[in-house]
Amino acid sequence: MQDGKLGNESIKAVTLSGDGEPTSLLNFEEVIRKVIETRDSFGLADAKLVVISNASGLHRETVKKGLRLMDVNNGELWAKLDAGTDDYFKLIAQTRVKFDRVLSNILAASQIRPIKIQTCFMNINGEMPKEEEICVYCDKVNNIVNNGGQISAIQLYTVSRPTAESYVTALSDNQMDYVAQRLQENIAVPVEVYK
Repeated sequence: MQDGKLGNESIKAVTLSGDGEPTSLLNFEEVIRKVIETRDSFGLADAKLVVISNASGLHRETVKKGLRLMDVNNGELWAKLDAGTDDYFKLIAQTRVKFDRVLSNILAASQIRPIKIQTCFMNINGEMPKEEEICVYCDKVNNIVNNGGQISAIQLYTVSRPTAESYVTALSDNQMDYVAQRLQENIAVPVEVYK
């Protein structure tokens, strides 16, 4: 690796995500500091540092400190928001984390820095999210923006690999187009669609 390149490819980002929630780390700030130091030691300071979070732990003090460190070191927060209603959130997230906690954490984090929201919609038992769910989702995003939240984009996608539950399947391209259109009509935030 030389000058931020691996072979002929530039390294654009170092991303923390995956199996487990990055913000659940007890020493999140320390991990972020070490990742920044390591990234910079390889001459990759121009590469973004991205944390993809389900937003459950953004209220923790070590996470707030780590995010502030990212703010001055080319960092970005991508927060997951896959529902508009509490019932739908419980259905798809299957977690003990309260939906209100996710929403308040996204609002608080986005009042400090611009964030991206990642949204995965899917078919459940052959049905895409109902129109009401999409409308309430839009209301939640608009509420964040209207209360000082900075959302730079919504990254809309669907499932792309086998799921833990057989009744969950990917939206079709037409369904994705429909959802993207509904979001773009009702939210003053750019929608990036990933099919």
